[in-house]
Amino acid sequence: MSVRHRGSGRLRLVLAALLLPVAALTGTTAAHAAETVEVDGVTYELAVEGNPEAGAVAVSYSEAANPAHPDVALQDEVTIGGDSAPVVEIAQAAFRDTDIASATLPAGLTTIGPYAFGFNELTAIDLPGSVTRIEGYAFTSNNLTSVDLPELVFLGQHAFRRNALTSVTLPDTLTTIWDKTFSHNELHTVTVPATITQLGAGAFGDNPDLETVRFLGAEPSTADSPFASEQNETSPRIEYLWREGEGQAASGGFTWPTWHELLTSPHIEIQFSDPTAGTPMPAPLLLPLDQLTEGTLWTTLPESLLPSPSHSDLEFTGWTIEDAGTPEDAQAWSAGDPIYGDAMLTAVWEQPAPELAAIVVHASATEVDEGESVTLTAEGFDTDGLSLGDVTAETTFTSDVATDVVDGDQVTFPTASAHTITGTHQMGLTDAVVIEVIPAAVDPEPTPTSDPTPAPDPTQTPEPTETTATADGTLPATGAAPQPLAAAAGLTMLGALLLVLARRRVTTMTEAGR
Repeated sequence: MSVRHRGSGRLRLVLAALLLPVAALTGTTAAHAAETVEVDGVTYELAVEGNPEAGAVAVSYSEAANPAHPDVALQDEVTIGGDSAPVVEIAQAAFRDTDIASATLPAGLTTIGPYAFGFNELTAIDLPGSVTRIEGYAFTSNNLTSVDLPELVFLGQHAFRRNALTSVTLPDTLTTIWDKTFSHNELHTVTVPATITQLGAGAFGDNPDLETVRFLGAEPSTADSPFASEQNETSPRIEYLWREGEGQAASGGFTWPTWHELLTSPHIEIQFSDPTAGTPMPAPLLLPLDQLTEGTLWTTLPESLLPSPSHSDLEFTGWTIEDAGTPEDAQAWSAGDPIYGDAMLTAVWEQPAPELAAIVVHASATEVDEGESVTLTAEGFDTDGLSLGDVTAETTFTSDVATDVVDGDQVTFPTASAHTITGTHQMGLTDAVVIEVIPAAVDPEPTPTSDPTPAPDPTQTPEPTETTATADGTLPATGAAPQPLAAAAGLTMLGALLLVLARRRVTTMTEAGR
């Protein structure tokens, strides 16, 4: 329950006067103008008298004059003195302690003054993106449960003190969070942007449920602990970037294992890159260095946290890892491999293998003798009929003859016939080749042959043959064995010769007797 402070109009004027020093400290002064206008209980006046282009300021609120009370809807633009002016500011204490439960803010609002909504029953507030300044105590003592701050350049002390905040989103345009800005809330986690260079005392104090505060930048300047408590202890775990720790920064930094007497957990940043820009990569991840081996902290990235790159024309083959800023040191990396510091994981791509559409089986010979072998190969082709090269290793060969011996890409044929050899690729594609196996040749039976020596002609007188006797008076050896038929033929010829000679003698004698 928020604290309420109600009083007479005179008391409010006194309070406003007392708060003027606060406005001076925060750089804001209440608006003053000669003319005003009231709309639904809200009074507006020009920020600069006579200059509507400088905008208008909501300066006060009357519950009785607002039919929708406790809900307030501020005007985006008002007409004062006949001129239109955008509402750009809510003055100091304009809605303080007015028992409002909700407020709709102008679309062009830039400044919310000190105590502007202090001490009310607000449970939510939608801050326009145009707001750049929220002064001290602006929303103190309400019932806000969450707040998403726009791109502020100033956030005053105690601005959200004593609410019911469980979460807050801080912009990276702020450089300072002043004393007790978020004290006395119910925050669970807080992320401090890298732009924050100064934290006030007790900025997050008295948040008993605060478990984790994560710093995205270097250690901010602190006079007293930003977690100092008055009533309820605030003891979060501090998460910081390992590169900002005392072991990494030359001037020191966050310390491990404690900082401001709080436990610390160093983290590293993992970025993702896709050189093809085919798949949007996720935002950088922060991983705790939660493994310690021989004094060295490290961590790893589970596969469940990795993106799943895809590309219409390329095939994803894995990741390379490189230390931040050193792409020349990139190495292959897989889920589960150790990571020791900030790193970049880059997707690796390659052209996908063309789709295999058909195979053709080749044989080293298509005609062999019985008992011989052939070597088979399988060639792949894509959908366009272009050769994809040898796919023998993924192909199994079978024969239609059971007695054939198939050994990988070798087939031996023990029987003669036409043999069909089929190759089946592991994708189910098939092709076949026919091998003609010729029966082995058989030697024919031997046939007798006649004596090649011709018989002598008995009508012919053989010519004498010169022979030379050896020293012992014998004929030289001819090297031929005696032939019985040849001897008989010689005797026959001799007999015929003698018969001829005898006839000639008889004839001679007869003629002499005459």
